Amino acid sequence: MPTPLPFPQDQLVAAISDHMDAVAKVVNWSIVLATVFWWAGVQGEAVIETQGLTIKREHALFVACGFFVFVNFYALDVFYRIGEILRNTEDQRFKEAATNLALHPWFANPFAFFDRSRISALMTGKGYGLLIIAWWYGNSSMLALTSDQFAPLALLMQGVFLAVGFASMGTIQRVQSIVYRRFAEIEPEVGSALKRVAPIRFLMTILGIGIGGIVAFGTQVLIFQ
Repeated sequence: MPTPLPFPQDQLVAAISDHMDAVAKVVNWSIVLATVFWWAGVQGEAVIETQGLTIKREHALFVACGFFVFVNFYALDVFYRIGEILRNTEDQRFKEAATNLALHPWFANPFAFFDRSRISALMTGKGYGLLIIAWWYGNSSMLALTSDQFAPLALLMQGVFLAVGFASMGTIQRVQSIVYRRFAEIEPEVGSALKRVAPIRFLMTILGIGIGGIVAFGTQVLIFQ
């Protein structure tokens, strides 16, 4: 592993919580806005009003897609930064930085870890699955705003949303890989405990994909029945 850059370690450790606070707020607000768009689409409203904005239905798909692509790109950027912060944290302070990441109280924290027990593994493994459901929910809200889901423009917009979403999820996996690798080097017992939670995280990922797919299918039934 490359030698960490000589950044002030106190600032690096504190930055973990700051970055998690920031991405949590943006993602949480995106879920609220997705609900507004989804409901307006399902109800067939001609005008959508939210956060003081008035959006005509024919423009809503573009607004929603632009917003959700931004949210995914923002998450990608923040998670990438977290990975770089962890890479540049010295061994003596790494456990402190990783603890800030694992114990951050965000309900959908994909890096949560409290204990090695099965119940704790279930509670801490849910974050990644919840983010996948949130992605599907955003996709479903865009689907609810289109009159033809197979129109070239609709397919292009969903394709962009999918690509950025996959990339942002990839940065989450990168952070987890960095945490596993660093702990394997400096504190193998913790690294081993983290890896034992991996199957639960995988199960929650599959569950998130399944639930998200059901939401998307249900939206199609409501819109195109």
